[in-house]
Parts: sequence; structure tokens; C-alpha cells
Amino acid sequence: MISNTMVASIFWGFYESAEIRLIEKYFPGKTDVIELGGSMGIVTSHIARKLKPGHNLISIEGNPFLISTIDRNANHHLAAGTSVSVLNYAIASGATRVIFNISDDNTTSGVNHSAQGKRLEVPAMSLSRTVSAHSLKR
Repeated sequence: MISNTMVASIFWGFYESAEIRLIEKYFPGKTDVIELGGSMGIVTSHIARKLKPGHNLISIEGNPFLISTIDRNANHHLAAGTSVSVLNYAIASGATRVIFNISDDNTTSGVNHSAQGKRLEVPAMSLSRTVSAHSLKR
């Protein structure tokens, strides 16, 4: 699922570089975080590293084949006294299951009916239900 081009992009620091700069500059780590679409866990890792003790990160990813990668990457960078939960479901309002398209390129997988690739039915939950289910703090 991760092409050689993607590996090179990660190695050279181009992959999700704008998101990483945003986290580094503006995220103080003093709040709980819900990340939608954890992908490979690159942004997840940067958030996890900056979290202050007592705060949590919830990473939501619909692609079940990426869950262990996100979990491994995030826990490798997790700050002391914090926690990360990597959960396999899609965010959807009013549905408990949705069709998730998994393409050969991890950046184009998602709940997108025009995408090419393998189609899987995955659990779904609304964002508001996700927040209340995890008792997240501001």
C-alpha cells in the first residue's frame, strides 16, 4: 500500500510536511486530540510526541490494514503520561457501517464511491458520538 515514491517522500520530509509544521508551530499539547484518517501514523506520531501528561490522542482510521502501522508509530513517539488509541472505523453521521474503498495508494482510500480498489464494509460512528464515547477534555 505504500509506494517507493511515498517512502522517499517520508524519508525526505515532504510527506504531510504542512501538517507537521502546523503541529510544531501551533499545537501546545495541552488538549485531547481526535485525528481523522491516521493513514500511516506520521502526523499521529508528531501529535503524540507533543502531548502533555494527562492528555489523550484518538486516531480514527477506516482502513483496517493500516491500524497496526499507526499504532506502532504513535506508541514509539508517545510522550510520558499520555495515551493513544487507534480505532478502526469511519466517521459518518447516521450510519453504523459504511463502504470503505481501499486503493493501492493509502492516500486515496476512503469513503469515496468513485475510488478504485477493494471495497470493505467497516464500522462507522459520528464525530459527536466519538467525542462523548471517549470523554475527551479541552
